[in-house]
Amino acid sequence: MYNNNSNDQYNQQQQNQMSYESLYQQLQSLNEQYRALANNHEVLKSNLDIENQKSMEYQGKIEELQDELGRHKLLVDELSKKHDEKQNLLETERNDFKNHRQRSEEAMNSKLSEGTISAITKVVPIADAVYSAITLIKDEKIKEGVSMIARKFESVFASMGITEIPCTPGDHFNPSFHNALVNEVVDNMKLDEIVLEVLQKGYKLDEKIVRHTSVKVGSYKK
Repeated sequence: MYNNNSNDQYNQQQQNQMSYESLYQQLQSLNEQYRALANNHEVLKSNLDIENQKSMEYQGKIEELQDELGRHKLLVDELSKKHDEKQNLLETERNDFKNHRQRSEEAMNSKLSEGTISAITKVVPIADAVYSAITLIKDEKIKEGVSMIARKFESVFASMGITEIPCTPGDHFNPSFHNALVNEVVDNMKLDEIVLEVLQKGYKLDEKIVRHTSVKVGSYKK
């Protein structure tokens, strides 16, 4: 009976010893797993710190690039402003030159016109005498010769830009082109302010009057 109990106790102790060893091994395994997890945690934490550091560096570089971009934008805006100012100045100078050239051309043309008008006013009376002579000459050969002189005058006038002011009896009197040398009283109201006769030809240079056309004008009186 004693031996059986001893054996049972021994067996129990052996089982307990084996259980302890198994538990110890399990604890050792868990401890190793824990250390491995801790190491992995440290590695992950270290990698995360590295990534955070890189992210901060990248953020710093992005901010530097943004600052640099801002400086370049200010420089571009300044250069664009200077370009616009120079362009406006160039446009102003171009317009000033254009206006100056136009004024110079107008002044030159005005002087030429004045010179032409001055010269033609001295020649027109001679032409008037020639035209009057044609109406008075009876000899056809002489009249033809004088008519050739009259046509020569007309050719010269045309080359100088001088044209005759159109005017015929029946036209309405226009003080801008006509000079009423004679006012003839008429009974017909329709003839009031109407050109009855052209007494002397008028001439113009472009739109400038060289000499008004002298006319006889009807004047209606009740």
